[in-house]
Amino acid sequence: MSFGPNMATSVLLAASSWEASISCYEVTSDRNVIYKAKKTDTQPIFHTCWSLDGKQIYSACGDNFAKLWDLQSDQYVNVAKVLIICIFLAR
Repeated sequence: MSFGPNMATSVLLAASSWEASISCYEVTSDRNVIYKAKKTDTQPIFHTCWSLDGKQIYSACGDNFAKLWDLQSDQYVNVAKVLIICIFLAR
Protein backbone atom coordinates (compact mmCIF):
# COMPACT_ATOMS: atom_id res chain seq x y z
CA MET A 1 0.00 0.00 0.00
CA SER A 2 1.29 3.46 -0.82
CA PHE A 3 -0.09 6.97 -0.49
CA GLY A 4 0.12 9.42 -3.35
CA PRO A 5 0.78 13.13 -3.04
CA ASN A 6 -1.70 15.15 -0.98
CA MET A 7 -4.30 17.05 -2.95
CA ALA A 8 -6.34 19.96 -1.62
CA THR A 9 -9.10 17.90 -0.01
CA SER A 10 -8.01 14.28 -0.38
CA VAL A 11 -5.13 11.84 -0.84
CA LEU A 12 -4.73 8.95 -3.29
CA LEU A 13 -4.00 5.41 -2.14
CA ALA A 14 -2.72 2.45 -4.17
CA ALA A 15 -3.11 -1.07 -2.80
CA SER A 16 -1.26 -3.96 -4.44
CA SER A 17 -1.97 -7.64 -3.90
CA TRP A 18 -0.75 -11.19 -4.27
CA GLU A 19 -3.89 -11.63 -6.36
CA ALA A 20 -2.15 -9.69 -9.16
CA SER A 21 -3.96 -6.36 -8.97
CA ILE A 22 -3.51 -2.72 -8.03
CA SER A 23 -6.53 -0.82 -6.74
CA CYS A 24 -6.59 2.96 -6.59
CA TYR A 25 -8.67 4.85 -4.05
CA GLU A 26 -9.25 8.45 -3.05
CA VAL A 27 -9.38 9.13 0.70
CA THR A 28 -11.16 12.40 1.46
CA SER A 29 -10.46 14.73 4.38
CA ASP A 30 -13.64 13.50 6.08
CA ARG A 31 -12.28 9.89 5.82
CA ASN A 32 -14.52 8.65 3.03
CA VAL A 33 -12.85 6.10 0.76
CA ILE A 34 -13.81 6.29 -2.92
CA TYR A 35 -12.83 3.51 -5.33
CA LYS A 36 -11.24 5.01 -8.46
CA ALA A 37 -9.71 2.28 -10.65
CA LYS A 38 -8.14 -1.17 -10.81
CA LYS A 39 -5.44 -2.75 -12.96
CA THR A 40 -4.76 -6.47 -13.09
CA ASP A 41 -1.59 -8.34 -13.99
CA THR A 42 -0.68 -11.99 -14.51
CA GLN A 43 1.62 -12.18 -11.45
CA PRO A 44 1.48 -10.90 -7.85
CA ILE A 45 2.30 -7.24 -7.33
CA PHE A 46 4.69 -6.80 -4.42
CA HIS A 47 5.00 -3.04 -4.07
CA THR A 48 3.71 0.25 -5.46
CA CYS A 49 4.92 3.84 -5.36
CA TRP A 50 3.60 7.06 -6.87
CA SER A 51 5.11 9.57 -9.25
CA LEU A 52 5.58 12.98 -7.67
CA ASP A 53 2.65 14.48 -9.60
CA GLY A 54 0.28 11.62 -8.62
CA LYS A 55 -0.54 10.73 -12.23
CA GLN A 56 1.36 7.43 -12.40
CA ILE A 57 1.89 4.37 -10.21
CA TYR A 58 5.05 2.29 -10.43
CA SER A 59 4.88 -1.36 -9.39
CA ALA A 60 7.21 -4.29 -8.68
CA CYS A 61 5.69 -7.47 -10.07
CA GLY A 62 6.22 -11.19 -9.71
CA ASP A 63 7.33 -11.53 -13.34
CA ASN A 64 10.51 -9.56 -12.44
CA PHE A 65 9.36 -6.41 -14.24
CA ALA A 66 8.94 -2.92 -12.89
CA LYS A 67 5.78 -1.51 -14.46
CA LEU A 68 4.19 1.89 -14.93
CA TRP A 69 0.45 2.54 -14.79
CA ASP A 70 -0.46 5.92 -16.26
CA LEU A 71 -3.77 6.78 -14.62
CA GLN A 72 -4.82 9.33 -17.24
CA SER A 73 -4.30 7.12 -20.30
CA ASP A 74 -4.82 3.80 -18.45
CA GLN A 75 -1.63 2.47 -20.09
CA TYR A 76 0.17 -0.27 -18.11
CA VAL A 77 3.63 -1.01 -19.46
CA ASN A 78 6.90 -2.69 -18.52
CA VAL A 79 9.61 -0.13 -17.79
CA ALA A 80 12.48 -2.30 -16.50
CA LYS A 81 13.52 -5.91 -16.09
CA VAL A 82 14.50 -6.51 -12.48
CA LEU A 83 16.87 -9.19 -11.29
CA ILE A 84 15.93 -10.33 -7.82
CA ILE A 85 18.41 -12.47 -5.93
CA CYS A 86 17.52 -13.94 -2.55
CA ILE A 87 20.20 -15.53 -0.41
CA PHE A 88 19.28 -17.59 2.63
CA LEU A 89 21.99 -18.38 5.14
CA ALA A 90 21.65 -21.46 7.34
CA ARG A 91 23.43 -21.54 10.66
